[in-house]
Amino acid sequence: MYKLMKILSALKLLGLTVLLITIVVNDAFAQRPSAACANYRELIVSLRAPGYGVPAVWNNSYKEDGFNYSFFSAVPSEQGEVIAYGQKRTEDEDSYAGTLLIKRNRRGRTLWKQDISADKAVSDRPVKLITLQSGALLALSEVDYGEGAQARVALFDLEADKIEKTKIITHDHFNYTVKDILERRAGGFMILLHASDKLETDEKHTVMVRLDKDLKEEWRRAYRVGIPNKVNAIKETQHGNVIAVGQIESASQSKAGWVLKISAFGNILWQRTYRKGLSAEFKDGVSFVPQSRESFPEFILTGVVEPTDKSERANWVMSIDSLGSPKWERYFRMDKYNLEGLEIERYKDSRIILFNNAIYVPETEIDIGYNHVRMLTLSPNGLLMQDEAYLEEEGVVGHDAMLGWSGERVIVGQALVDPNAVQFDEGAVRVMGLPEEETQTFGDRLNALIGQDFGKPRHNRTVTNPDDINNEGWILVGTALDPFEDPCQF
Repeated sequence: MYKLMKILSALKLLGLTVLLITIVVNDAFAQRPSAACANYRELIVSLRAPGYGVPAVWNNSYKEDGFNYSFFSAVPSEQGEVIAYGQKRTEDEDSYAGTLLIKRNRRGRTLWKQDISADKAVSDRPVKLITLQSGALLALSEVDYGEGAQARVALFDLEADKIEKTKIITHDHFNYTVKDILERRAGGFMILLHASDKLETDEKHTVMVRLDKDLKEEWRRAYRVGIPNKVNAIKETQHGNVIAVGQIESASQSKAGWVLKISAFGNILWQRTYRKGLSAEFKDGVSFVPQSRESFPEFILTGVVEPTDKSERANWVMSIDSLGSPKWERYFRMDKYNLEGLEIERYKDSRIILFNNAIYVPETEIDIGYNHVRMLTLSPNGLLMQDEAYLEEEGVVGHDAMLGWSGERVIVGQALVDPNAVQFDEGAVRVMGLPEEETQTFGDRLNALIGQDFGKPRHNRTVTNPDDINNEGWILVGTALDPFEDPCQF
């Protein structure tokens, strides 16, 4: 065993010396708590090929004839309902056709739909929908009135019937790519933007804007460090500071993960870069206070790394202390798929939930694969406990993910649909794809009951022209995790 460990620890991948381990989750936690509690500083985990038989509370999509739909964000309610924030585009010309909110009940049926498009806008791209401490909804979008991209903040009344206040954040010389928003515990909001020069120079930098509770701008900070940079997500710490994660370029044009800790007044308290492989980027992060005597927070970050061997991109997860020093790192890889870290959440028992887009990388033009969403559950010390793959129609891409009130794992995005295939009606029962050997018998019985084709991956279909594929707004409400008692007491 000692020799095996020495051989494995000598492997070099992603430009690092790491330990390559296959983790048998149930055995590790149920039979070998000492192994489950080991603190491995770096691990590379190769995920299995996707198996689409994972149960869900409900899962369906939204469509209208003549339009493509995508959901970019959502908020779940205490009653198990979901309000999705989406956009529709015309099928024929792929032009902007409106921005909307859709509320669906516990059975996945539409309760109401509301058009919230910005007046006279040529484009209005949804970015984030959040529920405020007051119970009201706030929507953040990237709007274009024909003069460049700007940020739009819309505050709704408590019934979400109408928009009470609107704030447009713009600049004469820069386009704003809208990234994220958070409500501060002390009141007001922080908005994250990425600025690019309208004259198409190389000037690109991060901008942070603080608004008060009435959407009045208190200050605006531009983070120009002399080289291109971007921040993708912000999270508030328990002390009112902000952790910002993204990517920064070096003078040699290499790209590294970038983390900043910013005060409530916009001052940089510290910043650190993390160079991995050919390029690295953080997409999201979550902060928490360890369940120990330590009073300082830790931060769990997720993103993507491109390996030095130029193989498929890996999902990168890192735990850092309150000053940014790495505590442990994980790399999740899968053959023929790029794993793009989408969101990260901390479960109520300190388990870590990773939401990934698994993007198929074909080796030839006739290869058939399925973009799908991968949800990984990690122990508090970063060991893989559960791996679930979700697929709908010809593939799905997630745009946002969050936890429901009862621990459900919610994902919204878009489903790729072949218009020539038999489709389910809105609200019809959806059964997640089952393993191939189970499909035939069960599918025949299901067809007899509902008179429709069984919803499963069409492995024997002919290759469809990508231009003929439509988008439907997709919502998945995954089950809550089973109870867990941490043997390590982290």
